[in-house]
Amino acid sequence: MVATIAKKSAKGLKGDYVRALKSGAATLEERLQDVVDRTTTTETYLGLELDGRWNFRAHFEKLGPRLMATAGSLSRLLPNVGGPDQVARRLYMGVVRSMALYGAPVWCHALTRQNVAALRRPQRAIAVRAIRGYRTVSFEAACLLAGAPPWDL
Repeated sequence: MVATIAKKSAKGLKGDYVRALKSGAATLEERLQDVVDRTTTTETYLGLELDGRWNFRAHFEKLGPRLMATAGSLSRLLPNVGGPDQVARRLYMGVVRSMALYGAPVWCHALTRQNVAALRRPQRAIAVRAIRGYRTVSFEAACLLAGAPPWDL
């Protein structure tokens, strides 16, 4: 417990410790618990956002917008009429897939509805562009025509 607090305070949380002292906490344990409660519990390790419960909620909250930005940028290169051929379109789809599935063996057990939704949004966006479709094409149809299984399998 003390080692955790020492590590957290080394990150610049000395002010939190001082506030805990001034808050009127009776014992040292209560003071230390105050400091631990105020600190963030997520940590980035090898590109994955880890938390104490291993539910990867923070990871998917950061991954979703990053994937949508990449899919959006690549979609601008892939117009519905003309543009690159099917090989280039599958390559761009592979780029987004690689970003999405990085660390999948670690977080696959923690897939919830929100996490699956965060994975499906960019997959649909890039699959629709890969098949030269329009926004009315469903997720299942776009993935089937693009030849890409859903990433949450």
